[in-house]
Amino acid sequence: MSKGKMRECKSCGKEISAKGKVTCPECGAVNKKAIYKRAWFIILAVLIIMGVLGSGVEDEAQLADATPNSQNEEEIEVTEVNIGELYDELEDNALKASNTYKGKYIQTTGKLSSIDSSGGYFTLEPLGGDYMFQSLQCHIKEKHLEQVMEFNSGQEVTIKGKVTMVGEFLGYSVDVEVIE
Repeated sequence: MSKGKMRECKSCGKEISAKGKVTCPECGAVNKKAIYKRAWFIILAVLIIMGVLGSGVEDEAQLADATPNSQNEEEIEVTEVNIGELYDELEDNALKASNTYKGKYIQTTGKLSSIDSSGGYFTLEPLGGDYMFQSLQCHIKEKHLEQVMEFNSGQEVTIKGKVTMVGEFLGYSVDVEVIE
């Protein structure tokens, strides 16, 4: 036999055939082919890798479908709501406000109160209202950075986006799609 078709016995170290399950002629020990060299193991590994890669592509496609854009924006129902009413509803019953707005797309206009220095978000308060601890935290995308850098405190801003969180202490969080 050629050297490439041989392997060592796991018990005694003598050369034996490299094919499948072999009994060593020297010591009688049974030597099986390494699991990672078996055909079923290789096929299983390939299927798992394809499944992992395929699910990543599917998740990206689902994410793209869930993100509003110019093609499917008509399909998303956007509720226009006064920012003062949002806070009144939150103050009256935070659970009801959460049930009403969380996961929904809204459009509202407010007074710019602060802009995060890292460019992650800005906050809005009711027009003409006093400073509030609660705020409408507007999480922005990279495409909005240039526009937001031109904003000034107290400026009137209209946003459209999805309400992602409602809390009785911190107010509302919105993932912003459009800034006007």
